[in-house]
Amino acid sequence: MTTDTERLLNFYRGQKPDSAGRNIEQIWNWDYNQLESNHDYIQWLFPLKQPSPVNPQAPILNPEVIKVFRNDRELRSRLLKSFLVMLDFYG
Repeated sequence: MTTDTERLLNFYRGQKPDSAGRNIEQIWNWDYNQLESNHDYIQWLFPLKQPSPVNPQAPILNPEVIKVFRNDRELRSRLLKSFLVMLDFYG
């Protein structure tokens, strides 16, 4: 397993924080002001296949991560939670 894979899976499972020391549950519980004023969490909730120019510390989405998410119901549930948090925020 690559470092990016481990970092992202550990973050999504609530086992390790992101590069700024925040766990996923903290981000899910932020109010709108916190979601608006922070700009480096989104790449952790929804990583890209290429390095982020905005957040170079964010993990990179790779085929290994995609496969694990596809095969893990709990991870998919947590991804849906992230999606719903952002839908609520965006209105």
